[in-house]
Amino acid sequence: PVVQTTDNEYYLYHNVDREESKSGAIYMDYRNTDFENDKHIIIYGHNMRNGTMFHELNNYKMQDFFDQNSIITLYYQGEMYQYQVFSAQVVLADVNFIRTSFKSDEEFVQYFTEFQDESKFTTNVEIEPDDQILTLSTCTYEYDDSRFIVQAKRI
Repeated sequence: PVVQTTDNEYYLYHNVDREESKSGAIYMDYRNTDFENDKHIIIYGHNMRNGTMFHELNNYKMQDFFDQNSIITLYYQGEMYQYQVFSAQVVLADVNFIRTSFKSDEEFVQYFTEFQDESKFTTNVEIEPDDQILTLSTCTYEYDDSRFIVQAKRI
């Protein structure tokens, strides 16, 4: 399950039942208040060494997995949404990969095209002004304070 609250801190250390937990929960960015119309949906989860939470997201670091798992399915309020993966990469935490508002359609397209250009692997997915982008984010250990993100556009 994907949970959400009024900040991005609570579910770092609480599970879906709101109990304290080092594993936390998989949670949506608090700024995503209009799922259908938000341009950028962001979901976070810990990279637990025991294989839980977003640990499996690391499989997108391998070309074969990236190629064979190009569609992400998300169920939200009883509806199924599918997203086509276009980017997977390690970023430093200070890289602003969680931006949710854009001044123009051109700025939106440019923002995500730059992430696509930096992706570990290439795709032929084109970012369009009307797209909704999903970013899945977890911690990673290549660098101090780095994140591994997988980005996909709604299809």
